Amino acid sequence: MPLKPPYEACREKECRVNKYSFVTFEQNKYSVPDHLVGRFVNSRIYSDYIKIYYNDELVAKHQRIYEVHKCSIEIEHYLLTLKRKPGALKNP
Repeated sequence: MPLKPPYEACREKECRVNKYSFVTFEQNKYSVPDHLVGRFVNSRIYSDYIKIYYNDELVAKHQRIYEVHKCSIEIEHYLLTLKRKPGALKNP
């Protein structure tokens, strides 16, 4: 008897990374590594979290947000930008 393929209880969506290094799902924004700006990524949306893949490689995982107009940010996703603009985090 052949094995059944694995089944994941998730929704899949292709998203384009915006200029701020976010993908949007249901009016919420989730950060991805900044080198992916302008590229298309694949998102797998589960009930509790979201996994984001680029070329079949997991690049981000976030707790899913059920409110609206909220952001989930991982500062590690902005390391390339912070190296180029080291003053971006300074207090005014």
